[in-house]
Amino acid sequence: MPADTATSATLLDLMLRVGRAAGVLDHQPPAWASTDNRGRVPDDPYTKTLLTAMVNNGYALFLRSDRDWSFCEFECTLTLSPDGSGSGCVEGRAWEYALPRFLQHAPITDWEYLDQNSTYDAVVQATLPELRRARREEPSTGAPRIAAFVFGATEAGDVSPVAGRVLFHPTPDQAYELAASFRIATHRMVELTERHVAGADHDEAIFAAAMYLWALEDGTDDAVKARWERHWKTQLAASIELDTHNRPVREVNTVDPTTRAMRASEGAATWRHSPGRRLYSVNGTPIEYDD
Repeated sequence: MPADTATSATLLDLMLRVGRAAGVLDHQPPAWASTDNRGRVPDDPYTKTLLTAMVNNGYALFLRSDRDWSFCEFECTLTLSPDGSGSGCVEGRAWEYALPRFLQHAPITDWEYLDQNSTYDAVVQATLPELRRARREEPSTGAPRIAAFVFGATEAGDVSPVAGRVLFHPTPDQAYELAASFRIATHRMVELTERHVAGADHDEAIFAAAMYLWALEDGTDDAVKARWERHWKTQLAASIELDTHNRPVREVNTVDPTTRAMRASEGAATWRHSPGRRLYSVNGTPIEYDD
């Protein structure tokens, strides 16, 4: 996953929190465990669907709220297998590989070769029709030269509503290790054990976003709506600040041309920039920057 998500809340964790806060959590033990009164998601399909939607809608709002989230930057590596037995290979097709569920858009870079097995530096991106045309005109094996991102039905007709795949041409003739960079824009959690991509530091903000949307849609009184709106905005601001703080900072020394005749120690200034955000400082003093 993009962040340290080993301790991130799962879909079930968030459903239980949201269900408790919204007053729909089932505390009644099942018949087979009459003494087990732990909170659980209700058995009826409507409430399960409702809670899943509430969590995912809040999660989507959180992801959309800042285009520069650092945890949405993800490098995916694949090891291509010529016999179709490699990890992620789709049903033995050596040219087709499943991507992690949270990668639902094409990569923002070409696929770079990480080993010395190919004479090429990278596999360039193509559209699916372009790749299919190349396969018809040149049905070959070798080091892949083009790749196409696909989302939906596989070539065997199977449909996955939540995961992307990548197809390569030519079909690999040996093991190749490739890497490409992705920007996570959307991610809908499906499995109860699935975790969000932001890391545990942002559990509270995702919960707050879900409850804020619930308050807007549920027709609760204005005081409740205002309370959840304040909590959401507070947690979002905290998440943005934490994400900015956790980014690596680049530091360079520059010299003002107008002071070039002065000693370097007098004319030099230290600029600090947090990549991905418009946050700069000169000698420790924050400055504003407009696009």
